[in-house]
Amino acid sequence: MNNIKINPRIFSSYSYQISSEKILPESIILDRPAHSKAKVISWTVGIIATLILSPFLSTVISPPAATISANIWFLFFIGFGATYALAKVFQHQANEEWKVIIAKEKTQTLSTNAQSISTQLNQALSYSIHLVGELPELLWQASNSLEMARQEYSSNAFSPYWDFIEQAAGHLATFNKNIQTIRSHAVNYYATLQGKAHNFPSFLPDQEPFPDPTPLIENLNKTSRLGLTNYQFANIWEQRRTQKTIVEGFRTLGDAISNMADSLCCSIGELRSAISSDNARIVEQQITNRDTSEQQNMTHVKLMNEQVQRLESIQKKLGAH
Repeated sequence: MNNIKINPRIFSSYSYQISSEKILPESIILDRPAHSKAKVISWTVGIIATLILSPFLSTVISPPAATISANIWFLFFIGFGATYALAKVFQHQANEEWKVIIAKEKTQTLSTNAQSISTQLNQALSYSIHLVGELPELLWQASNSLEMARQEYSSNAFSPYWDFIEQAAGHLATFNKNIQTIRSHAVNYYATLQGKAHNFPSFLPDQEPFPDPTPLIENLNKTSRLGLTNYQFANIWEQRRTQKTIVEGFRTLGDAISNMADSLCCSIGELRSAISSDNARIVEQQITNRDTSEQQNMTHVKLMNEQVQRLESIQKKLGAH
């Protein structure tokens, strides 16, 4: 899944399945006939028996001496033809048995592959929902870090101020990474399900709209601006802005503050594109048609059951009279 590691013991609460195709023996086309011991034996025994019995039988019949040779050839061809027919029967049986074996193996392979892909998609779906659930908390943590940074600014605590700025940037960077990971799973989810029979739902169907990080980014820019316009804080900034930090996805703290807005805007745009892509629309239509068909079937079964109950009630009333 795009190099995203998922712990199956944590993210395995779903059990949707991709339907596996069943291969029938009659659909198998053999590249070469199956090996048949019975065919080899029948040819061996048949030819030997024909060679031995043809001369013997021709003399038993006691024809004129001039026709003995012709009878031998006649009986030989009869024996050869019978052997050939018997060998064909054994070969056909061997071919059919081999087709059954191949069909079972291919069906098992398809079933195993479908199960493996289903497991991956279930884990990706669960993991994506987990990541979505983290988004509001990450924004809250970023907001809290910025509030602490303002307090440190008021106290003229230079380094702690920039520490909290870095923490806020780190939380927003994690928010950005979550969006990118969700987008990656959405692309793979819809691409994998296209053209397959399955009971998977829409990707993140019950999720609320993603929280908007724009106010936090503006707050980050305003709060960091306080430090940049104060020469004492700015001196510390000059020492730290080019140093590598723990802000994932960005080279430095300065890079994170300068490019956070563009990076998040790009990630969110790509996620929206993935969820509304051609593959997504095709699969969503398939899911809609499937759900509609299932609902119609359930309604039909319900009406049939009600009708049966009415008939049984009428029958009981007639029996009582």
